[in-house]
Amino acid sequence: MASASALLAKRGHADFTLLSVCKESGLSIGAIYSRFSSKDELLRTIQERHIEELDTDVTQIVGRLAAQNGSLQSTAPAVVREFCELYRKHQFLLRPLMALGTIDPIMGQVGKKWDTRTKQQFRHLLLRHKSEIAQSSPERAVDTCFEVIFASVTHVLGLGTAPNVMGTAPNVRSKNIWRDFVEDLSRMVSTFLLSDLSGISTGELVTLNAERRAGR
Repeated sequence: MASASALLAKRGHADFTLLSVCKESGLSIGAIYSRFSSKDELLRTIQERHIEELDTDVTQIVGRLAAQNGSLQSTAPAVVREFCELYRKHQFLLRPLMALGTIDPIMGQVGKKWDTRTKQQFRHLLLRHKSEIAQSSPERAVDTCFEVIFASVTHVLGLGTAPNVMGTAPNVRSKNIWRDFVEDLSRMVSTFLLSDLSGISTGELVTLNAERRAGR
């Protein structure tokens, strides 16, 4: 299983075959078929095992952050950083598995269930500070933050696509580029949750920013 997972992460789903698994693992095709009825079953098993690893990581993230007694101002950036690093850590296997989820209904449903569970944990961490969220609907605001983070990170890492097809996956190998991206995303989420700008027009915001830059 480890050899098959490593092969999928390395080559992607398009070049993943049972024969290639045989070469990578040293097993015969008969030995593989004695455990899995098809390549699809093997891929679904890889997904199940990987989601178990992801769930373990998410549980650890929640445990670490829940143990901290900081304010929303300190918690929000920490939550963003942790979840961004989660996707980055698992990017090489998430990429083919997410792509497979678009063509395999069973894998797609499993992936959606994991996404829902992860979103619930994200909501739990931030809504512990519900009274500090300045938006009129804290729940909607937190949900929006999760969707923005997920969309941004999957685009930057090129998840759900072939490597280098979209996003900036090659560039995030640079620690500085990735660090700056996560820092900017953290700042955006924190500012959104902590600021009530509903009564301020775009023109007023431009004026306020200009005055701030001028040091007024």
